[in-house]
Amino acid sequence: MTAIGATDSTTAAGVVPTTKVATTDWDEIARKNSLESSIIFLKSSAGLPASGQKVNAGSFKGYVALYAKSYEGQRMSAKVGNDWVIVPSIPAATNDLFRAVEFVGAGVEISVRIYIDRVLVETTPLLTK
Repeated sequence: MTAIGATDSTTAAGVVPTTKVATTDWDEIARKNSLESSIIFLKSSAGLPASGQKVNAGSFKGYVALYAKSYEGQRMSAKVGNDWVIVPSIPAATNDLFRAVEFVGAGVEISVRIYIDRVLVETTPLLTK
């Protein structure tokens, strides 16, 4: 019986060869038993909204309103019913809130999909008023 962390010499478990084996393509002598690579953690990802960023959709008088907060300069596209609404670059707006409207008609049940830089951010089911 071997202690935890010890090497069992009868089975050669965990033993690193000290000579080159002729039948392999790699160098057993240069092999290390430890992982020596670093991991870099990002503060945010392109797919996740940064702090304060938000998109939403609502309806009034047969129109669907698309809202984007803190996405200035980015592309917004939305699938509203059967139509696409595309804003190539969201302009600067007061309170950093941009609004675009699309007429659909009253009493229509639709699903609004909002994309920022071609990445789906929000899906909102709506019954237009």
